[in-house]
Amino acid sequence: MLTFVDANVFIRLFAELDNKSQAEQAEQLLVKAQRVIAAINIARATSSVFADSYIAASARRIQADNVATFNKRHFAKLGLSICPYF
Repeated sequence: MLTFVDANVFIRLFAELDNKSQAEQAEQLLVKAQRVIAAINIARATSSVFADSYIAASARRIQADNVATFNKRHFAKLGLSICPYF
C-alpha cells in the first residue's frame, strides 16, 4: 500500500497543542513508516525476508537486548542476539 501524507498531518505533528489526539496519530503513522523503510533497507542489505527484517527494525527501535525466536539462523544473519532461553 502506498500512502501519500498530506501536509495537514505534519502540521498536526508539529503543532500538537492544536489537537493532541491527531498529533499522536500523526506520530504513530510516521514512526511506522520509518520502521518500514528501515525494514526494507535491512532486507536489501542482508537478503532477508521482509517479515524478519521488520521484526529486526522493531527490535532495534526499542533497543531490545535480544529476540526470542526458533529461527536463530535468520535473526543471527540480521545481527540480532538470540534470547538465551532458545
